[in-house]
Amino acid sequence: MIRRKQFVIRVILLTECLFTGMTVSAENDYPTFYEREEGNVCFACEIELPENFNPSGIYETAVKGLCFANSGKVYELYVDGKNVAEHHVFPPASDELKQCDYYILEDGAQVFIDAYVQYSKNEDNRYNNAGISEVGAEEVYAGCQVDFISPEESIEVVKSELLAMDYPAGELEFHTYPVSAERMAMAERENVEKGLLSADRISEWTEADDAYVIWAYQKHQGMTVFHESMNRGGRLSQYVPNNGPVMAWYSTKGMENISADSLYQFEIGTKKLELISFEQAASVVIKKYNNILSDDTYRVQKEKLFERVYLDEHQKYQASPVWYFEIKPGERNPDIMLVDAVNGKEITLNVF
Repeated sequence: MIRRKQFVIRVILLTECLFTGMTVSAENDYPTFYEREEGNVCFACEIELPENFNPSGIYETAVKGLCFANSGKVYELYVDGKNVAEHHVFPPASDELKQCDYYILEDGAQVFIDAYVQYSKNEDNRYNNAGISEVGAEEVYAGCQVDFISPEESIEVVKSELLAMDYPAGELEFHTYPVSAERMAMAERENVEKGLLSADRISEWTEADDAYVIWAYQKHQGMTVFHESMNRGGRLSQYVPNNGPVMAWYSTKGMENISADSLYQFEIGTKKLELISFEQAASVVIKKYNNILSDDTYRVQKEKLFERVYLDEHQKYQASPVWYFEIKPGERNPDIMLVDAVNGKEITLNVF
């Protein structure tokens, strides 16, 4: 009778797993939601994993180098046919980089063309004053509505521009949110009240200024890429829109700003990597923060698997999977902690 009850319980558990979409063999190692409290550390959030994540399908990866835009095509897009006020040429900073061409157009627009590409209109500062792509801007502009194009169309516009420059737009994961003229005007006034902006710099906003903020991170083996510049620590290591390698602002008047940087050429090897479980990675976080002499509660507010790109001791690009943790110490800004997803060791970020 006892065996029969055990059999029934196992069937029920298996049925629940099937209906909730969980895999029986992997649900403990890589759950979709993790809740745990130990000492001063508290976990209670979703784990962001690649779509159709297969932990046994991650391979060692080589970074062949940076992806460069086609300089001639960038010139055709943003400079050709325009009146150029100034043109400056800077030599490459290293052997793997290209020379930098910097154009200032008579209409006030600026164009950078090297390993980093940026085009910005002369109205760029107005949108900056409204903080449309600052940390937390998605929350500030939540609920905004614009109707000149759809969110999906705004992404397609940026994809098309990147493809026209010969960037690998198909390897990017895009996100977008609208920013309305009404909310931008309010944001400027709030920045004046906070002392972040002088009152004489407030703009007049109309529906013609309605825009979308479009941002993207590269993906490799299904994982979001934690690019090399994010290894600097602090806010520079946060997974937020303005740390992404691609950022664009598109309004009713066209492209206001677009930039692309830190995109890589990857080569997948033949060696499979054996990843540690999420529980093991979480234990590294718990051990570190419970060793800090503080009464703070450390709440883990984001957990995500990344493909990290970094420079080794020979200044060569390397890549490896990491667990990313965003930890809120009391009321202070979040800490970013990385744990190597293969050997389980904490990765020290270069906090300046």
